[in-house]
Amino acid sequence: MSESLGLGKIITTPQQRDAIHVAVAPVVANSELKPGQRVGFVREGSNLVGPGVEAIGIVDPFLSTGPRKNQEFWLFLFPETVTGMRHHWKHPAFDGEKAMAERQMKSLVAALRGARQFIANGIEFGYIATPAEGSRESKCLPMIDAVLAEERT
Repeated sequence: MSESLGLGKIITTPQQRDAIHVAVAPVVANSELKPGQRVGFVREGSNLVGPGVEAIGIVDPFLSTGPRKNQEFWLFLFPETVTGMRHHWKHPAFDGEKAMAERQMKSLVAALRGARQFIANGIEFGYIATPAEGSRESKCLPMIDAVLAEERT
């Protein structure tokens, strides 16, 4: 196999069939999209993609219909844009992925702490009925406490 098949370009020299790796990433549509449509990130640090911005790839061309708004799908990155690949590839548009995940986790933990306090206060002050023992609702605060305890370790 040659280093570059020239994907995205018209074939001008004799070629044989070949196999390729294509870098893909799970992303979310910010609007209704079409299979094969060129898209890019609509906001830095987000996994929302759409048209009208600098395109970095295409909507999964194998979909029979395009993803609707807020549906997750595979983004096929443009050929020769991935800077390193060993089945875990690198691409400049995804450099902050780990930092973004850490920020999201901190936000979720903060929201969970707030929800826990809201529920506890609601029960204490009578705005929320005390859940029946053994009910799904009665397990909510202990589950939140367990998750928050894990986060501290």
